[in-house]
Amino acid sequence: MSDRGLRPKVVKLQHALIKIVMKLNYEKHSGFFLITFSHALIHVFSASLAPLFPLIRAEFGLSYTAVGIVTFILSMCWAFSGIPAGIVSDKTDRIKVILYTFLFVGIFSIAMVLVSTFFGVLLLLVFLFLSMGFFHPPVYSYLSDRYPRKKGKIVGIFETGGSVGVLVAPLVAGVVGFHLGWRYVYTFWAIPAFATAYLLSRFPLKSKLRSVKRDKDNKKKTREKSLPRTGLSHYPHLKAIYLVQGFFGFIVGGSTSFLPLYLTDVQGLAVSTAGGMLALFLAGGLIGKIIGGRCSDIWN
Repeated sequence: MSDRGLRPKVVKLQHALIKIVMKLNYEKHSGFFLITFSHALIHVFSASLAPLFPLIRAEFGLSYTAVGIVTFILSMCWAFSGIPAGIVSDKTDRIKVILYTFLFVGIFSIAMVLVSTFFGVLLLLVFLFLSMGFFHPPVYSYLSDRYPRKKGKIVGIFETGGSVGVLVAPLVAGVVGFHLGWRYVYTFWAIPAFATAYLLSRFPLKSKLRSVKRDKDNKKKTREKSLPRTGLSHYPHLKAIYLVQGFFGFIVGGSTSFLPLYLTDVQGLAVSTAGGMLALFLAGGLIGKIIGGRCSDIWN
């Protein structure tokens, strides 16, 4: 066969290989982008509450102490629901857990416009934050299995998605809440929540996860046979992580909850302006999480 007749076939083969590689990379990265977007969205729901507290407080006549108690209750719901979420994610499909998380988050959010009493609103917020607590354990477990190398970089980008959600939420919540009412902010966010649940149900992540999970289970059984069984108290680094995480939540959680109230009640600013200033307050997390992820890959 002459070179002239062979060249078109080689070119076609090259194009076919390029398409296959692009398709594989698209599936890999688009799956990661979907998970990162879901992280941004889950933080949108929690970060939208702080700029809405002035409106909620005015509607129900709440004191600052009552606002603090509500914040404490919701934070505890989010924190402790992670325990059953971690147990469930070890026993079932993690993508399915994330899917149902967004499904319930959307349902409780859109139902916010149907209640008019304070206890009804509080009950829906409790269910909403309990549902949101089911997000992080299966996601971190999935990312650890799916991306065994450069975990710091992957988690850094993933955490940046959460920071983007925290940054965008006060801006949108302030504007929508000021013009339409605070309940319609959650109705607005319920739409992308349902869309995310649908994309997770259609995206081909489950089959990949099952094969990875089988390999991990086999390695885990081998490791458990060779290592002694010890409690979490045996690992001092986990204690430090718990303390740092708790201190971080104490400082940032308290500041973000009451900063919009201070700006509206004391400084006389509009709710939309207070939401914008809260977004500026939280903007530093974007850069910090990318740097922290890359540093963890370098130093570990």
